[in-house]
Amino acid sequence: MELAARGSSIGALRAFAASSYPRDGRKTGCNADALDFSMSPPSASDEYSHEVAAGFLFAEEMKTVRQLQAKCKEGRGLVNVIYCSRSCARAFPPGVVANVADPKRMKQYYHAIFSVLQPQIEKIKQLNEYCTQAVVLLSDNIQRTTVHENMTRVIPDVMMDALVDIMDVILQLSHLHDTKSSLRNDFSVFKRVFLHIKEDLPDSDLVEKDIVRLQEFMGSSYQAKGSVWDSLRHNLTNVKRHIDNDVCVTPSSKFKYIRALSYLMTVLEGSVAWKKTNTLHGADKKVIEAAVKLISRFPAIPMLHEISIKPVKALQSQGGHKLESVNSATSSKNRDVMFDVVAASRNCKATCEAYLPRLLHALNTGMDREYTPEQSDALYEVVVEGISHLSKWKSSFLLFLAWKYQNPRTNDTGMHMESPSLKYERVTKYNYSDDEWRAMADIIYGVKSVVQILRESHPKHAKCVRRTVYRQIQIFVQHTLLPILHRADKRKLACTKLLHDIRAMCGDWIDSELLASDFKKKHKERKFSQLPDRTASAPLCQIQMLRTAIDSIVAKRSMGDLNAKSSSSSALFVFKKELDR
Repeated sequence: MELAARGSSIGALRAFAASSYPRDGRKTGCNADALDFSMSPPSASDEYSHEVAAGFLFAEEMKTVRQLQAKCKEGRGLVNVIYCSRSCARAFPPGVVANVADPKRMKQYYHAIFSVLQPQIEKIKQLNEYCTQAVVLLSDNIQRTTVHENMTRVIPDVMMDALVDIMDVILQLSHLHDTKSSLRNDFSVFKRVFLHIKEDLPDSDLVEKDIVRLQEFMGSSYQAKGSVWDSLRHNLTNVKRHIDNDVCVTPSSKFKYIRALSYLMTVLEGSVAWKKTNTLHGADKKVIEAAVKLISRFPAIPMLHEISIKPVKALQSQGGHKLESVNSATSSKNRDVMFDVVAASRNCKATCEAYLPRLLHALNTGMDREYTPEQSDALYEVVVEGISHLSKWKSSFLLFLAWKYQNPRTNDTGMHMESPSLKYERVTKYNYSDDEWRAMADIIYGVKSVVQILRESHPKHAKCVRRTVYRQIQIFVQHTLLPILHRADKRKLACTKLLHDIRAMCGDWIDSELLASDFKKKHKERKFSQLPDRTASAPLCQIQMLRTAIDSIVAKRSMGDLNAKSSSSSALFVFKKELDR
């Protein structure tokens, strides 16, 4: 009904525009076509043109991020294709018996099989080509960030996240490559059939070369192990920090970081720099040991649908330590508390009893009138809290399922041993206690309750969220940065220009003259600019750019002469923490 009404309204407006502005050759600037909206994404040049126009310091890194994200999107599509593939070889009818009277019959049979298997082989070729390209792209960007000239240049968080995404996609493809027997079955049949019809094919040489190349790919691991030590250490620190600080908003992002952390350890284990280094610096040892402890808390991680994986071999320093597998960490004492679905259920019920009334109260406060800024801020905090609860509950639920998938029931008591699906039922039907079934139902109920309220009130709270985000960014850019920029300009610090760029890029200035002069004034003469009250928050790209710029000022690998001990820069750390939410 709503769609029909909206469609008729658009049609009426277009008819009105056409009648009001007839196409008589005059350039009126408005016609019926103005109401047509393109849903296609902007072109590559338009997508980051605002970064170039603003003279953003990290415009080149943002272009690299676009490349990594495009390759990651391609890889995720390939993951779904490989996951859904099934073996054609098992569906073929029995071989045709050779007949002297009809010698061409066998040839026809082989040609038919060869034709059917061609699309399956194309999938394997596509998988091989993608892995080669992804590893090269990953290696090039890691090496580019670790050359001597760039060692003082901050790596944007969004770029680190894109690198982790590529690693995670390669890990998923590696797991499917090793576990999908359909790929090997079809490839084996394809090779055998090719020998019988080789002489009949016009491009037999090309097919033979493809078989040789794919034979090596299908028979060996293609995980990248030639990355740079410094970048791996930086990645390890970055990934662990994101997990410990609960920067991950969704369960999928949290699991991605844990999978990538395990993968980084594997890459590090096989790296040349690791093998040649007998001892590691104290800081490196702490990073490795912290990563090992974190991985040991997650003996099973969800990967794709019902597929879950166990973390790969964790790495400990060679100075008195050996490589150990964390797969033995099966006791409840070693597992992270998020695996306890019964405890998560109790927390979910208690949280819902306290949170849902607060959420409804915040939503109903401004029902009859416009929300005040204070009410918008309160609703923003409640909504963010709700999303945090949803992420926590869903993470526990998925981790518990992953643990059950990896540990089917071994006790035969009460099971129907003659069932044809006994192996499957050990994982599903008989693998849960009554308390666990009730706990999962309670979590599902809690998640659905919060999601339903947030979904129904989306138009209302989305406006408040945008309004609050806008206010926070403008207060930070126009007010908070003012004394910091004043001190930096007075001391002629290297970060002065970057602070200027932040204010010019993100500030919504009513009086643009203040941008060039307000930081020059002394404290008594200084006046804060007036902030407009708008509901149009900054786009995600601008928020990422702002976070990157702040990182480049306060990070250890920094150009900015500001650090955590500086009282003038404490506001930068506080606001960066807010951006990470």
